[in-house]
Amino acid sequence: MQKREKILLVEDSRLTAMIVAEFLNKNGYETETAVTGEDAVQKISGGFPPDLVLMDIELPGEMDGIDAARRILKSRDIPIVFLTANTSREILEKIKAVKGYGFVVKGTDKYALLSTVEMALKLHEANTHARMFERLFENSLNELYIFHPKSLKFVAVNRAARKNLGYTIEELNTMTPLDLKPEFDMESFQKLLNPLFSGEQEQVLFKTVHRRKDGTLYPVEINVQLFDYGGEKSCLALVVDLTERRAMEEELQEKEGTLSVILGSARD
Repeated sequence: MQKREKILLVEDSRLTAMIVAEFLNKNGYETETAVTGEDAVQKISGGFPPDLVLMDIELPGEMDGIDAARRILKSRDIPIVFLTANTSREILEKIKAVKGYGFVVKGTDKYALLSTVEMALKLHEANTHARMFERLFENSLNELYIFHPKSLKFVAVNRAARKNLGYTIEELNTMTPLDLKPEFDMESFQKLLNPLFSGEQEQVLFKTVHRRKDGTLYPVEINVQLFDYGGEKSCLALVVDLTERRAMEEELQEKEGTLSVILGSARD
């Protein structure tokens, strides 16, 4: 059975609150009501985590709907849709200043309200997923790069890459993979990626070296894939720093060489 989404309705008119809550309940939502901004903040901090807040702007007490929304958003990532009878420029500017999900004019058709609620919930879900993937990209322990397939300009470079390379975001925004790979020029790099662009391969895997800002080099293994974003193709490069692996391989070879000498001496 699908979970009923919760809506906290903050409205000082008990009649309006009752009508709106009844309508939302009939359309599959679970509702809770609050009369003041202080009451709304207390309910949310006290263990009623709603999926959305319908917030009247003009409320009794010291805290109006805008102030209550700011307090709520400091501790919870909850979509807030404002209810207002006042559409003055001043009110609209206040709404814009808060990370809200739009507003509904009081007296609007109920189904327009329902549509706004549904769109706000979907938009918040999409934003939540976007932030999750953004965090995964930024906090990955591997170096991750997104660049344009034609201009090769970097679109995004994650923290691990910036730290290893020594470049800032601003510097990398003006750079391309060619600035990091001294053995490649535009022609040779495009030739390497052509099987990807033609659809012949789903990924291109190769080893090379990266050049840091201070000029030092380090060995890397690179996996480049294409993905769609905003109707356009972009390149995603996953880069593994091979420095430790190379050091371990050299140490192993050295030990094997030493062992070979010892065994040869023992036979003698």
